[in-house]
Amino acid sequence: MQKIFRYMVFLLFMTLLVSCDLFLFPREGRWNLLDPDNELEWVDVVLPVEVDGYIDANDIRYFDSPLLVSDWNLAPEKATVIRFDYSKLPVYVESATLEMYATSASVGTSVEIHVIGQMWIPSSIQWAPIWDGTIVDFDCPSAPAILTISVFDDYNYVDVSDLVKYSQENIDTYGFLFAWSDYVEFHSSRGANPPRLRVTGWDIPD
Repeated sequence: MQKIFRYMVFLLFMTLLVSCDLFLFPREGRWNLLDPDNELEWVDVVLPVEVDGYIDANDIRYFDSPLLVSDWNLAPEKATVIRFDYSKLPVYVESATLEMYATSASVGTSVEIHVIGQMWIPSSIQWAPIWDGTIVDFDCPSAPAILTISVFDDYNYVDVSDLVKYSQENIDTYGFLFAWSDYVEFHSSRGANPPRLRVTGWDIPD
């Protein structure tokens, strides 16, 4: 009987701690989106480009050009790769939109955007894994995003929310591959109108 009494007193004490918010460490709920009393803040951020460029079928690399090129029809074929600084992502991503400034393409040209699953650096990236597709992260359950060119000398937009959320949850991802398209040119991070990844969501306040 005495043991039951002690247990009841312990439960009552813990209940009082919870109701009074008397914790010796921060409550997990403060950063939990499901907690109605969370302290997260809504953010709308544009992620900076870490590195971008393109490579052709002869393994010639273009990582100092003001342009990004994707072309899978005329030899030598070309593909664009781009990686954003995901350390700037909010804790909970609500949406992500890729914004690319097109300078040359046929109206209606579509570009497939895939998640890259192999580490790469500008000085050594090779065409072979791009051409055979092994550079693509095939574990990504989402279909590639399709960017369709609708305007020239302006930004074109595509929803990449699923790709970014997947990348946030899987550290072994390394940006985007632009592939399987007719000829299209975009401004690179060195151009006047660089690529932008606009992300909205909930984040821990500064």
